[in-house]
Amino acid sequence: MRNYLDFYDLYKSLAIALTLDIFFSVTLLLS
Repeated sequence: MRNYLDFYDLYKSLAIALTLDIFFSVTLLLS
């Protein structure tokens, strides 16, 4: 179960990083 939680944490950080990356890209394109 511990490995699963670590994997979920990693996936969550990756998802947040991707979301921020896309958000900043769109902001730069629109400005």
